[in-house]
Amino acid sequence: MTEEVSLANISEAHAARVADIDRWQRMFEFQETQEFNGAQSYISPNLYDDELDKFQRRICERTGRWLERENVLKDWLDEKNVATRVLWMHGIPGAGKTHIASMMVEKLRQSSKTVLFAFLSYQNAHVTPISILHSLMFQVAIGDEHLDDLLKRDLRAKISNAFRSSQRDLKSNTRFARETLTELLKCVGPAYIVLDGLDEVAKSEQMVDILDELLKVQGDFA
Repeated sequence: MTEEVSLANISEAHAARVADIDRWQRMFEFQETQEFNGAQSYISPNLYDDELDKFQRRICERTGRWLERENVLKDWLDEKNVATRVLWMHGIPGAGKTHIASMMVEKLRQSSKTVLFAFLSYQNAHVTPISILHSLMFQVAIGDEHLDDLLKRDLRAKISNAFRSSQRDLKSNTRFARETLTELLKCVGPAYIVLDGLDEVAKSEQMVDILDELLKVQGDFA
């Protein structure tokens, strides 16, 4: 006996297939999220969002406007200017360096730039080179609003892959963490790193080591 396949049968089969694909996609995305959250929970990075919010709430109107007119800052902000990759700002305690740093983070965000940051303090005695790398790494993966959702998923997947590859190395191996950060940064294009309070790091050798690691990251793009 011959059975006739109606248009309704074809439509039902197509709808069922679409529903299966959509269900599989949701399950896959859920698994990706769980893996990334697991890695973040294991590493437990400080993202410095609370510190940034605190300092930005204290900024007075027109704070740091004079700095925006400085050519050295304009050169640093210019993505095409490869000669000025590092901007070192120094001053006496209480001069307002931290507020200017937080202002620069906001300025870069408003310009849809990828900006990573850390606000260090003598009150946090556990800052190490690898803790800074961890913070920057997860800031990249979490991403700002201007980053495409698919790119964010890819960045998080890279951290999850590194986590699966070697939890111990991602947690404790500075070189492994630095190479993971470099791989992430190569995906997002030009990025700015704002690091405040480096002089408040308890041990001077830690301060030097933090700078050295960040300069190595920069060197990978030279």
